[in-house]
Amino acid sequence: MIKHYVDKFEQGADNNAVCARIKQLPSLWNDYTSVQTKLELNDDDEDQEEDRESFENAYYELEAKITTLI
Repeated sequence: MIKHYVDKFEQGADNNAVCARIKQLPSLWNDYTSVQTKLELNDDDEDQEEDRESFENAYYELEAKITTLI
């Protein structure tokens, strides 16, 4: 998992490995958005909205953390 790797990343370690992981983020975002949208269309439950918000917050936090590292 990218977050786990980034959380354990040590300053001075191989930045190329972090760069490779940040390149994966847009693909993960697109996959999540596609699946989440389908869930929301099939389920009017407010939990879906909370799930999306939670994922978005975690995604942007991770992206910011990786950007800071590189």
